[in-house]
Amino acid sequence: MRRFLALALCLSCDWFGLRDPEPPGGPPYWEQPTTPDAVLRNLENALNFQLPDNYMASLDEFFVFAADPSLDGPQYEDWGKSAEDTVIRNMMAQLDLGQPTPINAALTVIDEWSDGPSSYYYNLSYDITLYTSGGNIYRALGTSKLNLVKNPDTKLWDVLTWEDFKGDSASWAEVKVVFR
Repeated sequence: MRRFLALALCLSCDWFGLRDPEPPGGPPYWEQPTTPDAVLRNLENALNFQLPDNYMASLDEFFVFAADPSLDGPQYEDWGKSAEDTVIRNMMAQLDLGQPTPINAALTVIDEWSDGPSSYYYNLSYDITLYTSGGNIYRALGTSKLNLVKNPDTKLWDVLTWEDFKGDSASWAEVKVVFR
């Protein structure tokens, strides 16, 4: 009788059948950038969850980072997508992963506007803190102006230019240049 019950139980369960497929998805913490706001969420998530590929996917192929004009030196010049890729990957490779949040990034919209159907602007304030494996803590406080563009083929948005403005504390450019 026990064998019969065990056999009946095994036959009634679909242990070896096909399962329903997983829904399609992208990288973790990634939102298809069909709106400018989605790009901002992707950037913030990429920093907070240490996802350099997601960060770089949010930037246009012609991306340019411009440090505050008061910051002088060759380390702040010629800062395109390739330089940004180096900076972000170096930064994330040096994080103290023993910290609960090795990066804590908050991007807050101050103002936003559009000058057409495929160009969008944000003025942001930011507060970004990094904890490195070398024991250093870097904190950037300031504002930035981002220009986002919509790709005419894919209809997806990404960041074309990121202008950084220094306040009374270290700016994002001053923190990032450490990893350049």
